[in-house]
Amino acid sequence: MIKIMIVDDEVWIRTSIKNKIPWDENLVLCAEVSDGFEAIQMAEVFHPHIIITDVRMPALNGIEMMKKLKEEMPYVESIFVSGYSEFSYVKEAIDLNSSGYILKPIKKEELLGVLDKAINKIHQNSALGQVSKTSYEILNSSLKKIYDEAPIDFQKIYDLLNKLGFYTKYKVIFLLRVMEEKYDYTYVYQNLVKMVSDISRNLTFTVFPVSNNLFGIFISSNSEFDTRQYARMLRNQVKNQSVLGISISIGKPFRELEEINISMETAKNGLAHLHLYSLNEIIIPTDNEEKREWVNFPEVLRRDLIESVYTFNFEKLEQVSRRLKSFISVENQLTINEMNYTLHLILGDIMRIAFERGIPEKVINEGIKLMDEISPYKLRRSSIDVFLHYCNVIAVCIQQSSERNVASSIQKVRKYIDLHYREEDISLKKLAAMFHINHSYLSTSFKKYTNKNFNDYLNCTRIEHAKRMLEDKGVKVNQVAAAVGFNDVGYFGKTFKRYTGMMPSDFQKEPRDKDADKT
Repeated sequence: MIKIMIVDDEVWIRTSIKNKIPWDENLVLCAEVSDGFEAIQMAEVFHPHIIITDVRMPALNGIEMMKKLKEEMPYVESIFVSGYSEFSYVKEAIDLNSSGYILKPIKKEELLGVLDKAINKIHQNSALGQVSKTSYEILNSSLKKIYDEAPIDFQKIYDLLNKLGFYTKYKVIFLLRVMEEKYDYTYVYQNLVKMVSDISRNLTFTVFPVSNNLFGIFISSNSEFDTRQYARMLRNQVKNQSVLGISISIGKPFRELEEINISMETAKNGLAHLHLYSLNEIIIPTDNEEKREWVNFPEVLRRDLIESVYTFNFEKLEQVSRRLKSFISVENQLTINEMNYTLHLILGDIMRIAFERGIPEKVINEGIKLMDEISPYKLRRSSIDVFLHYCNVIAVCIQQSSERNVASSIQKVRKYIDLHYREEDISLKKLAAMFHINHSYLSTSFKKYTNKNFNDYLNCTRIEHAKRMLEDKGVKVNQVAAAVGFNDVGYFGKTFKRYTGMMPSDFQKEPRDKDADKT
């Protein structure tokens, strides 16, 4: 599989290039970006084999970008696109051993010819599957090992950090917990890298994955900076530019590279203080490792209770409720005071979730009243029934909120199809990435809310527009096919017949009233 990245500050140019390339399972678009700095970050994440880039771009032009990338990724092939045939640009492209230099407007045949040349060079050099790890890959892998407390050669890491520019005076590690598990991991990572890049222009940094919903950022700066303010900026950036929810734990800032494991450890300790299902929290480093007192209450029972509420799993919530009552009924497990104290802490977690999920104010107020009722100083065994009932109420509210969010996402996807049905490259996977939703989850939800699968909805939309166009007896069938997103007139004919019962040409010949053919 050959991965291609497209870099251009003009959206329509990127779209034009995408539409001219015959993508398949062996030739895939791994990323498209709008400037040179972002391209370097994306290349470190996706490791493209070919980069198609504009020459003139703001901040960092395509030539300088490829020079920097070639230092770390010498195997990458480049294709330059420009509206200028200036000799200096062409010469620099030749010096970089570029596969080609194309002038705008881009002709499909010319682009595919240069692309074939780049692909052949990759195969000749046996680059596919044999590319050595880049320095950033090694660094990110090493940072994860530090997180996992696995054995590591710190001297090699120090040498690598110095090589990559992490030798400045002020350094820190952040750990980010992403709460939405339905979103595709690759696109979560890609978006995090982009958003960190947007707010870290004067900083040296890398984003490293730890697990499916946990990521780290290692930052190095020439001078001290406000880590709390940086965390707030990142949280706001994520909130404003995506549908993700994150919480951030800040590690202890350090100066000597030998102290990197201390920063990682304090950030890890901060994760333990995050509420289980809370969003948008920021935990600052502290030397005082206070832990919440759960007395003799089983940790697994607490986690199962909060999870069943957060995921509105009513069957599990009923099971947990029975386990909780069974635990309480055993003599000498907990005093009434300890039980009330524990429920008070759990309710605090659930109230926090409710508040962040926009639960109605009336329900929030009921929780505040209940919080007072089950305070550690009021000894009532009946509090447990009221508490469990409130857990059910919150679970119902979260379910309703979640369904509204899903419905909103489906509506956005439908609107996109209605506006862009003419584009040939519309796919479930593309729209899932665009709206940051796991494509399997989107497929299931789309059918649930529309009673059609994605392809049926797309084809129905295209065929309806085609039927209206075919009312014009003078229009050609191949023109209609191209106008509604089919690049193969034969496939268009088969699809049209499947949905209408006749071929497009027969449909066009049939006399009809203007209002007779409405579905």
